[in-house]
Amino acid sequence: MNEHLKQEEYTLKIKTEFKAPLESLFQAFTTKEYMAKWWSVNDGLPCSFIEMDFKIDGAYRFGMKDLEKNMEYIVAGRYVEIIPNSKISFTWCWEHESKEKETLVTFDFTPTKSGSELLLTHTKFKIEADKDHHTQGWSGIMETLSKFFEPIA
Repeated sequence: MNEHLKQEEYTLKIKTEFKAPLESLFQAFTTKEYMAKWWSVNDGLPCSFIEMDFKIDGAYRFGMKDLEKNMEYIVAGRYVEIIPNSKISFTWCWEHESKEKETLVTFDFTPTKSGSELLLTHTKFKIEADKDHHTQGWSGIMETLSKFFEPIA
């Protein structure tokens, strides 16, 4: 008997509400000039470069430089869904890892009474530790974004 076991997948979600118009928050993700201002995990892991073709099936590459270790980490992928002022989804794979570890990132933008809500969903992790590691990284990136758009506590 040949049984196929479905491998479990892990998902992380981070929701943040900002005192910013939805259009402004969405626009922060649309060009390398905007993203370079906030795409950083922390001061020790700043953005080193951004390449992006913001359209469906457009490619992107984001670099982050670990200043302590003097190492550069590069993530790359393709945009799979863009709905203006509503949703951005893209594949995510570190260049030093195999394509089998590719995951999916989705940002959902929702208007609120006070501004905008941003829901980050990162799916298709095969290993729980990878999800946990990315949770730390995404939390740092959301904190940096919060410096440009005041979050609602």
